[in-house]
Amino acid sequence: MASEDKFSCYLIGVNRLLQECGDALLKKGHEIRGVITASDALLDWADDRDIPTFDPKSDYQSELASEPFDYFFSITWFSIIPEPILAMPQKMAINFHDGPLPRYAGLNAPAWALMHGEKNYGITWHVMTAGVDTGDILKQEHFALDARETSLSLNATCFEKALASFDVLIDELSQSRLVRQVQDQGERSYFGKHLRPSAAGALDWNQPAIGNQRRIEHINPFSSLSLHGFENGLAFNGIQVSFYRMNIQDFIFQFCCCGSRWITIRHFEFANF
Repeated sequence: MASEDKFSCYLIGVNRLLQECGDALLKKGHEIRGVITASDALLDWADDRDIPTFDPKSDYQSELASEPFDYFFSITWFSIIPEPILAMPQKMAINFHDGPLPRYAGLNAPAWALMHGEKNYGITWHVMTAGVDTGDILKQEHFALDARETSLSLNATCFEKALASFDVLIDELSQSRLVRQVQDQGERSYFGKHLRPSAAGALDWNQPAIGNQRRIEHINPFSSLSLHGFENGLAFNGIQVSFYRMNIQDFIFQFCCCGSRWITIRHFEFANF
């Protein structure tokens, strides 16, 4: 069995995945010097384990600079981390990305993958560099997508795969047997913070039903129209229709996202798109 070196680190993030990864680090005997977060749940978790915490809006950089440490882990952190902080760890800064880099770099990657009708997906642990999601890949997991996948179910799978692969990554880091893979930037796709689907996410009866199904699964994590309706947080709960092409017989549509059921439009209003 390879010898293991215990390491020190800081964590930054906003949700439960950080907590689960933190527990994995502690279980293996590694030292968490501090957690940078504004999440009440994570603050309580860190306090229960006597781990110092820092407000992301504070000058936490000064604290990191006070004593050498090995790794900086960004786990579900959605803002760009300043380059001086990335240079502070003695070994490297590492980020979890909920997409199969170099494809689907940026934000909301699972939702965009569903929107594009992907059949397979993945998650990535990678080295953090000045370029967003461009650093060497350290660990990656690929998996098939279910035909009825939603943003909610895909995010849950991403977190599950992230935790399992992080456990392996910890061992590879501590045993100095890490394999780095340079990203092929020719395969890169990027989805920015302000990118939105067309027409503010409204449904469009002029496109194939599968396109509307993907749009629903992209925007609304509880995607069943029959149970929850179409909750469109980007704009309004609406359907985009070219009214000048319609007549009374067109008020009933078969929409494949509801299986073999029929949707009946009983009321509509004109809107400017």
